[in-house]
Amino acid sequence: MKTISTLFQIVFSFLFLFIFSFCQSPKQSPNPEILPATVEKKYHYSKQISEIKKQMAKTYLYPEELNKPKAFQKAAIIATESFGHQILLPKSFYAKFQDSIQGDIIHDRKLSDLIIIRNPNFENPTMQSDSVASQLEEEVTKIPFSQDLLESVMEILYLQNEALSLTNTDRIKWEEIQFVASEGYVSSFLGSSLMIYEKYEDLLLRPKTIISIEIPLKETKSKRKIITPLQETSFLKKIGLQNEDELITINGKPIRYLSTETVNRMFKGKVGEKIDISILRNQNEKYSFKVPLKENKPSDQKIVEGQIWTGKYNFIYIKVSGFIKNNQSSATEMIKENYFSLMEDAKNKNIVIHGFVLDLRNNPGGFLDQIIECMRMLIPNGLLVTTQASKTSPSMVYANQSSITDLPLVVLINENTGSGSELIAGVIQHYHRGIILGSKSTGQGLVHVLNKVSGEENSLIKIASSFLYLPNGKKFHETGITPNVWISDLKELDHNLFDTKINVQINSTTESKEKYQRLDITSISQWIEQNGTFRQKVKSDNDKNLLPDYQLYRSLDFFSGYLSTQK
Repeated sequence: MKTISTLFQIVFSFLFLFIFSFCQSPKQSPNPEILPATVEKKYHYSKQISEIKKQMAKTYLYPEELNKPKAFQKAAIIATESFGHQILLPKSFYAKFQDSIQGDIIHDRKLSDLIIIRNPNFENPTMQSDSVASQLEEEVTKIPFSQDLLESVMEILYLQNEALSLTNTDRIKWEEIQFVASEGYVSSFLGSSLMIYEKYEDLLLRPKTIISIEIPLKETKSKRKIITPLQETSFLKKIGLQNEDELITINGKPIRYLSTETVNRMFKGKVGEKIDISILRNQNEKYSFKVPLKENKPSDQKIVEGQIWTGKYNFIYIKVSGFIKNNQSSATEMIKENYFSLMEDAKNKNIVIHGFVLDLRNNPGGFLDQIIECMRMLIPNGLLVTTQASKTSPSMVYANQSSITDLPLVVLINENTGSGSELIAGVIQHYHRGIILGSKSTGQGLVHVLNKVSGEENSLIKIASSFLYLPNGKKFHETGITPNVWISDLKELDHNLFDTKINVQINSTTESKEKYQRLDITSISQWIEQNGTFRQKVKSDNDKNLLPDYQLYRSLDFFSGYLSTQK
C-alpha cells in the first residue's frame, strides 16, 4: 500500500530500491520487434526517457503502451512544477480564466496548445470553484501529448533554468528536473517507478539528514486533495488529522492545482523541521497543523517481532514489517528464530500454546524468495504461486513439506498489506490453512525487475514484468485479498466485535463457505462478551499513554472465541 516506527523504516529506502513493492525476476533478453518506433529518434532534453523506454520495452508487461500520452503528460506537468512557482496549463483553459489566474507567461512559442505560467494566483475565488477546477482536467485530456511535445516543454524549462543562473537566481540542477520528469513518466505504467539509489551500508551507518513523510492522498475530479483513511495508530491521527480532511496548503502554498506527485515531494525536508499544513474539514472548518520531520529510531520496532500472548488461550504472535534480507540475516530466518525461541520459552514456563498469529499489516512485501520461504513454513503441500513474464512460459512454485507448525493460524492484513504479503494471505486462505482477519489488502500483485538507468549512476528503475497468480489461477492485483472476517481498527464501535457496517463477510466461494461454516459467529461473539480481554488491553494502553491497537486486540479475542467453538 499503506498503511507502510522501525529499523525497517530506516532500511525502507533500501527495501524499495531492491525489492520495492514486490520481487525481482530474471532479466530477459531484448526483443527489438516490440521497441516503440519513436525510441530511435534522437531527443536531447528528454533523452533519459528515451533510454528508459528502451529498458522497459524488454521487460514491461505491456510494451506497446510505452508511448502512452498520459505518461508524457505527467512527465511534462511534474517537470514544470519542479520549479516550485509555476504550472503547465492548456492555452484554452488559460484563455478562459487568465484574469483570475494572472501570473507571468514563460516563453512558449514552441508550444501550440500549452502555456507555462509563473506565480499563478490559484487562491482567486473563481479558481476555487469545483466546476472551474474540473474544466482543467477536461482541457488537458484534449491535448495530444507525445514525446515531441514533452521535448518542447523540457527545452523551455532548460533554457529557463539556464537564464536563472545568469541573473544570480537560484536554479535547479538540470539532472533533478530530468529525474522528476522521468519519474512521472515511469509511474504511469502499472506499478513501475524510478528511484534514487543509495548504498545499503550508508543507509545503516549514516544518520539521515533529509527525510520524507507520507500523507495518503486521493485526488477528486475537481483536483481536491483528500486524506484517505488513516490507521488508528498513525501518528498523523495523533497530531489531529482525520480521514476525509482536504489538504489546502503546505507551508502556506496552495496545492489544489498541483499534481499529487508534486504535493508528495513537498513533504520532504531536514530532520527536526516541521511542515505547516492547513486542511478543510466538513467543507467549512479550517485547521492548521505542524507535521514533524523526525527520524524513527531502530529500537522502536524490528523487522520481525514476536511475543507470547497469554489468556484463556495462548498464542505465538509474530509481526513482520517486510520480507527483506541482507548479508547477515533475512526476515524468514528471523521468523523461524522467533517462533522456535518463543515455543521453547513457553515450554520452559509450562505455557500451552493454542495458536499462531502472523501479523502482516502495513507490510508492503519483499523479496520473492523470502515470500516463498514464508509460505513453505506454513503450508506443507501444493502449488503456491505462478508468474509469467512477457513471452515466457509460466513459472510455478510449490510447497516442499518444510512447514514448521501445524498450530491453528490467524493472519492479520489491512489496506497497507501489499504484494508478497497479500500473496501469503491469499494462499493460506486458498488452502484453508488459517483464517484471514482485518481489512481488505492493497491489491499490488506484481513481480518487478530492477535495473540501473542507462547513463545514470544513482538511478534505478523498477519495472512490472509479471502478475502474481494464486493457486486457483486468479490474480489479486487491483482487487486485493478479502479477509474471511472483517475486524475493525476503529476506536468507536458498539459492543460487538465486528464492524457493524460490514459485519462478518465470508469468502464467497462454495469451498470456502463449507470450510468456514464452522465459524459460528453467534457463539464466538457470546464467548467474547463473557471472556474477551479487549477492554482491559485498551484501558492498560491508555493508562500508559499508548495508542491501543484496536484491530489486534479484537482479533486476539476473535481467535480465542473461534478456538472455543472447536472443542
